Amino acid sequence: MTADHSAPPGFALDGAAGDSERAFTYATGGMRLTGLVRTDSSKPRLAAITAVPADPGKTLSAAQIKSIPTGALLAAVQSLLGIERQAADSGEMSASTPSRRTRAGSDDLLRELAEVYLEETAPGRPRGHLDRIAVRLGWPKNTVSTRLARARKQGWLGPAINGRAGSDPGPRLIAARHAEQASIGPAPDEGPNEREARQHRMLDFAERAGNLYDEIFSEGREPRASNQEQHPDG
Repeated sequence: MTADHSAPPGFALDGAAGDSERAFTYATGGMRLTGLVRTDSSKPRLAAITAVPADPGKTLSAAQIKSIPTGALLAAVQSLLGIERQAADSGEMSASTPSRRTRAGSDDLLRELAEVYLEETAPGRPRGHLDRIAVRLGWPKNTVSTRLARARKQGWLGPAINGRAGSDPGPRLIAARHAEQASIGPAPDEGPNEREARQHRMLDFAERAGNLYDEIFSEGREPRASNQEQHPDG
């Protein structure tokens, strides 16, 4: 996700310049707002919004819901879109830089989703995992299903099992976990630059693992996961 000093504190916009639909998060007034905006016209339009308490132990009041600053939210989106266009026009945004930044933001999002999904579908958890994930992440339920399909395709989760909730961690999630473990407690003779280089190597390995996973699916060696998460519990 990308943020800018011209946007309100706590606001971040996901996606790449030119996308017709962008996801956002906005922390304000004791709430965590998430949703989608349409950006395929001269002015951004709110397509979906979900509000959850910033503190999971609390509930939103009617006054908080009425105070959701949709105007400020759309103005922030408009401001960030303008900055992206200016950067593209002036040549300040190279062809590789935005793709790496967007990929990192998307990877963080799918990594978080994969971890939450595995928690909510662990043995002993009740039915209704999609509803719980939607509440925990502040996304519409349809968005959860769509992004779960992306997480599987990109190797953050293993293939879906028809008629059953749950799956194994994908190769990218496994590699990312190893990368984190490798970054804890550097060797006594390891400097900060060496430690950072090692982390980058592990993260690059995670990306290559995901690419290989996607190639295997594309070649039809394993059954493709469905485009939507479909389980009996809905």
